[in-house]
Amino acid sequence: MNLKQCILTANDCYKKGEKITNSRPTGIVVHSTGANNPYIKRYVQPLKTDADYEKIIADIGVNQYGNHWNKSAAEMGRSTCVHAFIGKTANGEIATYQTLPFDICCWGVGSGSKGSYNYNPTARIQFEICEDDLTDEKYFNAVMKEAQEFCAYLCKTYGFGVDKISSHHEAHLQGYGNNHADCDHWLKKFGKNMDWFRAEVQKLLENSAPSQPEQPKQEIIYTVVKGDTLSKIAARYGTTYQKLAAYNGIADPNKIVVGQKIKIPQTAQTSSPATPAPTPEPAPVPTPTIKVGSIVRLKPGAKTYTGGSLAKYVYLRDHVVSQIVGDRVVITYNGVVVAAVKLADLTLVRE
Repeated sequence: MNLKQCILTANDCYKKGEKITNSRPTGIVVHSTGANNPYIKRYVQPLKTDADYEKIIADIGVNQYGNHWNKSAAEMGRSTCVHAFIGKTANGEIATYQTLPFDICCWGVGSGSKGSYNYNPTARIQFEICEDDLTDEKYFNAVMKEAQEFCAYLCKTYGFGVDKISSHHEAHLQGYGNNHADCDHWLKKFGKNMDWFRAEVQKLLENSAPSQPEQPKQEIIYTVVKGDTLSKIAARYGTTYQKLAAYNGIADPNKIVVGQKIKIPQTAQTSSPATPAPTPEPAPVPTPTIKVGSIVRLKPGAKTYTGGSLAKYVYLRDHVVSQIVGDRVVITYNGVVVAAVKLADLTLVRE
C-alpha cells in the first residue's frame, strides 16, 4: 500500500465535518470514477496555502482544468466527496491519496431504500478507484491490488471483516446507496467480481504476521511546540498521524496548535522523541538490526515490494519503518506511508 494524504479542506463535506459515531466506521464502500482518466490529479489537488503544496504537486501534478474536488459544491456543481482516491501519480506510480479524515461522514454513495452508507448509524469509509478506458489489464491489476491492501489496512485498523466491504452497486442492492454500476462493471471485464475482491483482502489479513504483545508503557503526553505537525510527532514516536488523530479525537490532522497536549498511545514505539520519554532507555543490542521505528534509507535502484518504481526524491531522504512482515517492510516519511519495499533494499541509518 502506498498511502499518502491531501485533505480536501475546501470541499463542503470536509467543512461540515459530521463525525462518524464513536469514530468507528461500519465498513467500506469501493467506488470507481466512471471516467477515462487514471490520474489522481483529476480529482485531488492541494490548496496553495497548504504546507505540503509543493510536495504534493510534485507527486501528482497540476490539474490544468481546475475540475478537481477541493472546492465548494457551488464551484463543483455537485455535493460529493470520498475518503480517498486510488490511481496514478504524475510518474505513473500507483498510490492511495487520503482526502478526508476517516472519522467524518463522506458524501459518496447517495441513499437507498433503507438509508445511506454516507451517514450514521451505517456510515462507511468510501474511496474511488480512478478508471481508465477499462481495457488495460496491467493497470486494473495494479489498482485492484492497491485497493485490496488499503481495505486490509482499514479492516485491521477498525476491526471489521471483509463481509463489510461492498461496491457502490452492492450498496444499492443492500438498500444503502443509489443505483450505480461501479465498480462491478469494471471487475466483470476481467472475469472478476466483488467476491473475488473480498477473498483477496481476506488473504492479506490471514497472511499478516500476528501482532506481538506490547510491554506495558506509561502513557506519554506530548506538548505541541512551534513548527510541529501531527506527522512529525508521529514519526518521532514510531507511529502514524492517523493513529494519533484517532487516539486524540482530532478531526483534522492538519490543525494542531502550540501548547496542545497530544497523548501518545501505549503501543507507540519511541524512536527519537523531541523531549525525554518517561520510559527507561532500552538495553543496547549487540548487532544493529532494522526494526519498527528504525530510521532507514533506500539503496540505489530499489523498487517497491511488488516491483514498482519509486520517485527519485525517495532515495534522497531517510524514512521510518512502520511495519515489518517477513521481508516486506512498510516505510513512512513524516508519518505518511511511502511504500512497501524489500528488507534487503534498506540500509539502517539508526535504530
